[in-house]
Amino acid sequence: MKKLIVLFLISFIFIGCSSRGINIYIPTKDYKYLTNIKVYDKRKDPQLIGYIYSNSKIVADITLSTDISKLIKEEIAKRGLKKSLEIYIEKLFVNHDRSKIAKENTDAIFIAKIIFYKNGHKISKTIKIEESKWINPIKSSKLLGEFIKNIIAEGVNTILETI
Repeated sequence: MKKLIVLFLISFIFIGCSSRGINIYIPTKDYKYLTNIKVYDKRKDPQLIGYIYSNSKIVADITLSTDISKLIKEEIAKRGLKKSLEIYIEKLFVNHDRSKIAKENTDAIFIAKIIFYKNGHKISKTIKIEESKWINPIKSSKLLGEFIKNIIAEGVNTILETI
């Protein structure tokens, strides 16, 4: 009987929480004076950044309502970069599996190609960041937003370290 009640409660939580998508909003400011930094989003769907799964089925989309190009440009501008730089965002994707309760249930990947000039030479590098984490399925929307912000910030840090 206890097993049946626990099974019912767990399935109720997953069914109740999985019916809606998550939209992440990260506020930005407009740094119009920066013309030496160009960021291009090369992903197929610029708003879709992931899926929420339950029992190997997609139950919701994770979308980003903020322009990722503008967000990355702002983060680099805050740090005072004076060099000419081109960034091509090739992938930003998050998978969150609500059926994994005991181990890491969220994976993220960020891939960007950067082009910059050093001593008169054009240099091209590819940045790839992969991260996994356990996120509580009940509080997933807020925690997923923080996780995505951290992935983007880590991507910006890696870009600046590479230059």
